[in-house]
Amino acid sequence: THCSLDRFPRVKQQLKLWGKHNPASVALFIRTQDDKEHALSLVKEHIQEEQPEHLTVSAVHADQGSTGPSLYPINALRNTAVQHAATDVLLFAEGDYLPSKGLPALAHVIGEQLVSQAGKADGKAPRQLFVVPVFEVGSGEVGDEEAAAAPRTQAELAAAPGCRPFHCGRYPPARPSVDYDAWWATDQLLDATYWEYWEPMGVVHKGALPPWDERFAGYGLNKVQHGYHMAALGFSFKVLPREFFVTVPHKRSNAYNSTYGTAADPQQRSRVESLYSRFKQELAAQGLAPAG
Repeated sequence: THCSLDRFPRVKQQLKLWGKHNPASVALFIRTQDDKEHALSLVKEHIQEEQPEHLTVSAVHADQGSTGPSLYPINALRNTAVQHAATDVLLFAEGDYLPSKGLPALAHVIGEQLVSQAGKADGKAPRQLFVVPVFEVGSGEVGDEEAAAAPRTQAELAAAPGCRPFHCGRYPPARPSVDYDAWWATDQLLDATYWEYWEPMGVVHKGALPPWDERFAGYGLNKVQHGYHMAALGFSFKVLPREFFVTVPHKRSNAYNSTYGTAADPQQRSRVESLYSRFKQELAAQGLAPAG
């Protein structure tokens, strides 16, 4: 996962629920020398409190890459977290997504299956994503301490006020890729159909995962781009039963406000949309496009 320093309290909650025995890789965005010192303090404090056994924290500085210091280098952070992950199988997620109670154990089982499949295919990683559905609960902004009380089981999720599938941002798919009615009613894997603008996250073999395009920085289409790339490569998508991520509303990020807020750069949204169109054209030139 990844975050800026102001979001680190949510990542701490995520890591605590993920479990200290389970490996984790976090990429932190560092703007200034003061940020660096603050980050070291926060990480040391977390290690002292939780004593994680396999935690990797990597710093991405504001002058790294071509995105410049003004925009949060979100995809560079994702790639950094993947690069420094200690395992062959990953569960990738946003820093404010809290895992359900049984998700770590189920992810471990799925991971063993993916490694086994790769071994039987002479090391070729299967192009499969086991999707973890994401839900949002509540309505108004919630503080970091209150967020820790989010639902941990499907029954708690169903009873949570305002429970709904997490929003698809400014670019909703033509139809849902996940059949949520079926998800609530089954304990079996579900097939998911890719529709453009879907933002799937879940368990995947690192050897099959395409990198995130680091030209995308700030808010907008950065996860959409990655979902499109996986679909263009022919990934299959299976939705995990019973387990989920949950998030609660929080204050809008600076990256969001710079694109859609009252102080938004009027050119940022058009730049992101133009970049996404160019990205798809580049894949098409390689003969890659989602089926259908």
